[in-house]
Amino acid sequence: MLDGLGQRSTRGVGLHEGMIAEEGERAASTARGFLAAVFASSALWLCWLAEADVSLGDSGEIGTASYLLGVAHPTGFPLDLLLLKLAALLPLGSIVWRQNVAVAVISALFVTLLAELALLAS
Repeated sequence: MLDGLGQRSTRGVGLHEGMIAEEGERAASTARGFLAAVFASSALWLCWLAEADVSLGDSGEIGTASYLLGVAHPTGFPLDLLLLKLAALLPLGSIVWRQNVAVAVISALFVTLLAELALLAS
């Protein structure tokens, strides 16, 4: 509130503003917890489903192109290939499994982004 001189007046509104701020912080904390749960559950589910070997489709071509930093298709998928190359450098399991887990984590990030957009829209 502004007083007659155009300055902010704290008389009578401090408690109400404090309550509103607490409710906003609580809602933001709940939303962060929800988004963390969405990411964790989708990442665990998709990582559990990650194939340990090359499957049908373009997975072999994309995996090879990312490992050798080549071009997979005319569009090239440059960001995907660089992220899969980083995943291939990790010292866990086979190269294909690491790349499939990286795709699962990227997909979980996308699912979390969709959940955040749904929260913002509501």
